[in-house]
Amino acid sequence: MLSNGFGYVGADVYGPWDDQLKDSYGLVIMRHVLEHFHEPLEVLRKVRSVLRDDGLLYVAVPDAMHPTKPLRSHFFRVVHINYFTQRSLAAMLGMAGLEVLHIAEGDDLSKNEVFAVCRKGPEVPFQSDATEADRQLALYRHAGRFDTWYELKSWGISILRRLRLIN
Repeated sequence: MLSNGFGYVGADVYGPWDDQLKDSYGLVIMRHVLEHFHEPLEVLRKVRSVLRDDGLLYVAVPDAMHPTKPLRSHFFRVVHINYFTQRSLAAMLGMAGLEVLHIAEGDDLSKNEVFAVCRKGPEVPFQSDATEADRQLALYRHAGRFDTWYELKSWGISILRRLRLIN
């Protein structure tokens, strides 16, 4: 990839990696990484600073409104420090000074993610949305009822595969 003009940054995301790279990148791809950062807003602001004025950011995260099941073993994981909905991702991108050109929930490859394409824009102040939080809580309570069933089903299938009774 490097021979084709593509580059990458391999540095401590909380360090000063962006100082020497201001306005350097035409495209930054952050696919399923934002949910792992302790300070995602700080990271997005640094990413904004390294984008050229005509540059784009592609970001994808697990969709908190369409979680994979079972919740306990597949969706809620220790490594996922943050969870985003379409609305909360758009809000955080705006707070970082990134204008959302397109945002959507799911596609043909993954029904359980939110993805967005952004460019540099003005910072937008955060606006709370309690109704989305209530919908999210109700969704998790409902979906959590089926966790035991999904876990037993997965366990049963793995035993049948080990016994070579199914493929």
